[in-house]
Amino acid sequence: MRVKVIKPDGHPADITSGQVLKALQPVAKKQSGNTANTMRKNLVAGWNWGIKYLGLSRINPFLIDTFPGERHPRHILSGEDFWKVFSRKRDNVIKTGNGDDQNEKTSHEGQSQGRRTDEARI
Repeated sequence: MRVKVIKPDGHPADITSGQVLKALQPVAKKQSGNTANTMRKNLVAGWNWGIKYLGLSRINPFLIDTFPGERHPRHILSGEDFWKVFSRKRDNVIKTGNGDDQNEKTSHEGQSQGRRTDEARI
């Protein structure tokens, strides 16, 4: 179900921060605050482009408060683990002449990809 908050045939100068908030709140609830913030960021950038090239009002109605979002911490290898992987790849390059690991021949779907010969690549 779509909630129409802003009239598609309306003039951009008529958009208010309240309308923007009303349009993005359902996104934050149904999807996530991060998604609503990404949409907000792109709308702010679009309006700023319009200020520069189309003469839109310098008051950007999309500059509303950000929505709370969930943090997704990224896994960072320890130095010890990094050097293990690095050494394994380096040793494999020295042995085989390329960076392909013999144990990593399958795709993410689990199908064997096999090796192509140089003649098959031509």
